[in-house]
Amino acid sequence: LRSITSGLDAVQGSPCAVSDATGDPGDLTAPSLAVSSINGNDVFFIAWQDNSGHVYGRTYTPTATGACGTLGTQVLLSSGTANSHPSVAGVTSFDPSGTPGWVVAWQSDQIAFRPIGANGSPAHTQQLIGPGTAPTVASIPGTGNYAVAFSNATLGGSAAIFAFRVGPESTTIDSNTNPPQISES
Repeated sequence: LRSITSGLDAVQGSPCAVSDATGDPGDLTAPSLAVSSINGNDVFFIAWQDNSGHVYGRTYTPTATGACGTLGTQVLLSSGTANSHPSVAGVTSFDPSGTPGWVVAWQSDQIAFRPIGANGSPAHTQQLIGPGTAPTVASIPGTGNYAVAFSNATLGGSAAIFAFRVGPESTTIDSNTNPPQISES
């Protein structure tokens, strides 16, 4: 991780390591990050995949001086060993108490997602949407809801893009068997 200014100048001299693992450069890939305001501080959640098919993540709180910031505990987010393409979004609230955090979606044998609490720990169990590829996740401002978009060639009969909305406490808004199709077939 490397912080930059709005003028695209590096803040610190060298990148800050985020993962606990070391090894070949190709062992850890597909990083994704998002920011949430936690107790008045901008806190990032970074997720990535490893070459064993796991998705991991952790929080990172940057410093004002440009030095490497504070890392939270690294957590395994996925189950199984066929997980890839993580996508992270910051959410203003995903529970009735109004706690901010993040949500991470990824590709597995199905599209999966998991809410992450303000402390960087998973807030709920892994949830499955259904078959698909290349997920991306986004927060729906002011609602505590979020949406996961993904590609699927079987739901609509030909390749199409679908979106699946999730509400607070990981309650589903859209049906797992018939999420709204966004693109034309």
